[in-house]
Amino acid sequence: MNLRYSIFTICFSLLCCCAIPLPACGPSIYADEGRMQLFRNGLDGLKGLEPFYYSERFLNSYSADPGGEDYKRNCAEWRQFTGNKASIDDIYAIQYDTDPKAFLDACAKGDRKFFGNNTLMLWLLRKENKAALDYMILAKRAESTQFRDADPWVDSAKGSQEMPGELAGEALNRCRQVKQQFLKERYAFQALKMAYYAGPTLQNRQPVLDLYPALLDKSSSVVLGWAQLFYGMQQSDPLQQTIYLLRSFDHSEEKKVFCYQQIGRKTLDSIMPFIKDPYTLELLHVVKGMKTYGSAFEQIKAVYTLNPHSKYLPLLLTREVNKLEDWIWSPELLGFNGISFEDGTIKRAPYNKPYAQQDSGYAYYAKLNLDQDKKRLSELLGFLEKTTEAPGRNKDFVTLCIAHLHNISGNYEQARQWTNTLEPMQDKHYEIQRLIEATIAFAYTEEVTTPAAKDRIATNLLRMNELNPAFLKSLQKGSDPNRFYSADGEEEYDDDMAELFLLLSNRYKAQGDLLTAGFLYTKAAVMRNTYDGWADTSDANYQFIAYFDREASPATIDSLLAFKHAKRRTVFEGLIAPVRWANEDFYRDLKGTILVRREQYHEALAVFAAMDPNFWETHYEYKSYLPITTITNLGTLSPWDEPQQARYYTLSSKKQIVAEVTRLQDSLNLRLPAETKAKLNYRLGHALYSLSYYGKAWMMMSYGRTSREQWQAKGDFAYYSFYPNSLRYGNNYYGCANAMAAYNKALTLSRNKELKAKCLLSLTLCDNAAKYMRDSRNGLYTPQPYRSAYLQQLERRYAGTMAYEAASTTCPDIARTGY
Repeated sequence: MNLRYSIFTICFSLLCCCAIPLPACGPSIYADEGRMQLFRNGLDGLKGLEPFYYSERFLNSYSADPGGEDYKRNCAEWRQFTGNKASIDDIYAIQYDTDPKAFLDACAKGDRKFFGNNTLMLWLLRKENKAALDYMILAKRAESTQFRDADPWVDSAKGSQEMPGELAGEALNRCRQVKQQFLKERYAFQALKMAYYAGPTLQNRQPVLDLYPALLDKSSSVVLGWAQLFYGMQQSDPLQQTIYLLRSFDHSEEKKVFCYQQIGRKTLDSIMPFIKDPYTLELLHVVKGMKTYGSAFEQIKAVYTLNPHSKYLPLLLTREVNKLEDWIWSPELLGFNGISFEDGTIKRAPYNKPYAQQDSGYAYYAKLNLDQDKKRLSELLGFLEKTTEAPGRNKDFVTLCIAHLHNISGNYEQARQWTNTLEPMQDKHYEIQRLIEATIAFAYTEEVTTPAAKDRIATNLLRMNELNPAFLKSLQKGSDPNRFYSADGEEEYDDDMAELFLLLSNRYKAQGDLLTAGFLYTKAAVMRNTYDGWADTSDANYQFIAYFDREASPATIDSLLAFKHAKRRTVFEGLIAPVRWANEDFYRDLKGTILVRREQYHEALAVFAAMDPNFWETHYEYKSYLPITTITNLGTLSPWDEPQQARYYTLSSKKQIVAEVTRLQDSLNLRLPAETKAKLNYRLGHALYSLSYYGKAWMMMSYGRTSREQWQAKGDFAYYSFYPNSLRYGNNYYGCANAMAAYNKALTLSRNKELKAKCLLSLTLCDNAAKYMRDSRNGLYTPQPYRSAYLQQLERRYAGTMAYEAASTTCPDIARTGY
């Protein structure tokens, strides 16, 4: 057996194991979970613009008109046309809920029972309203042509055999015959729509197209925007087509997404010099701004210049603020970074070059982008602050934008001053945003650990939840196994409380209150690029302790358990308290594990001794990863030792492992001969090596272990990382420093050549592991040729020992270059 193989290949084959089960196909991020967004969509915009806000659901709304605004306008116009004889609900039922084929069959058969007491149908069926009924029948006939490609085996979906061209001609003729302007406009719209769907099969298109300037161009009806779409799509001139698509975008809601998709960015640039009227030019800049994935500040300024009261400015400003909080906050708070748009690719530095010397690569471009984004934020702030000097209907909205931008940039005192200029607002969406800004600014300008500060924050949080009860319900989604697979489309809109909790957690951590910080972080369950575990129903799931594993001290765990059993809690404590608690022994296990990391083994033993002795056998992944044989024997990693390994009296137990370490420590404190102490130190070295990343008892120190681990790496959301504990305990966990100290002490105390040879062999094992840690710390991930000084000393002085012979027999290349 090759020494390099025995020391490293066996170790690294074990590294492929992971104590945390992961999804078979790898994790994914859904519905804005990789993006920090606390400036809310739609504050002063229009409901129909929802698909265009800065969101991962961009253009993926379940409806092109999420608020149903066009449907409402259409029904309202019909109600007015009926002289208020038909109700809105009944009009909606006929227009949008009644299958066209079923409607046509009922009308053909004179089946009044089919319509029941629907007030619109009762009005349409009157003799004097026959013209309106005739139009509704034609509209349903036109609608039925839309189902031509439906499943032919389903009778209700077979659709009409009528051709759109025929219907276009019929609508044209009726438009000329009817007298009511209401029906004329709707027939004109139907004719234009059917002409578009008829395509080249329509022989005489111009009379239909002439209906638009004659009847619709000056209309105030909802059909204007719909007609502009179909009229525009039939224009051969790209300039005219784009102009009418822009107008349709403005005048309709349900056609907005289609219009947006038909308008190309290059087309907008090419026609801009030919657009003279301010109205169309404003729309051009609006759509261009929506199509700009980088900064759209130039389009915002252009729209403001053309129309300071533009209804689209709130949308564009919201998008810009959302971009800036994503670009600046998301890397800091969530750890998810985007690719640099400036250079188009990630230029990676050579892996054998120390990180500190890397002058290219992702980190360089990330910093470059961050600096540019902060500059963009400053420019937008200056622009918005100037706009507040002029009167306008968006002043409150702009004030909230300014406050939020100050909060993003860390200018919390300025954010507080701007927020304080606003009184509590009647509009709940505005008020929620005001409370978000006020809470952030207050938390980061006050000593938040005081009872008064916590009461103030709790008051704001409860008021937010009163305005939107979904907020508190969205917290601690980590307890739901389906947390990443929700399809209700409201994740980003309703997770503001969770993202606010994350910000508050950072603030409490900075002020030293790790218990509050941990509760806020855990309850928020915000997706970060940090491994927090994967949800399940267990009461010993890593999500319960992930934050505390990274940040807590043993005293923090004591406070946590005291909090759990407190008979009375303040309002603030009630808000941050976990929805679900872990098994109490899981928290105790963490406390004991932290003590093991600190090498406070006697204290750790006291903690483990107070736990249920069967806990490690029945919870988490302990049974699979805690050894059942003594940690003072390394097995195949040290073929120079006796092969027998004593078994523990129980199967999985941290208590018995720590008890063995404490017995060795206690023995070393006794007055014993030097040779005896040397043997004890050698065994202690094996025990401490077993507790390292490479040892069989690594779960005494860590809750996960993957082949992707590096000494200083933060890891990501998909893979467990020991960071930041690697910074505190990495010398022992990855570098085996304490094990090497024990081996060196044994080497110094002993005069026995065999034991000295074993110590040097073990030190070689540790030294190679420490070399991996040093390389990782210095950014060198390609193994370099290395021959340990301990191995050289072994060869010079102890080549004739049985230990060396055993190692040489098992590892024939022991004399050649190692790692």
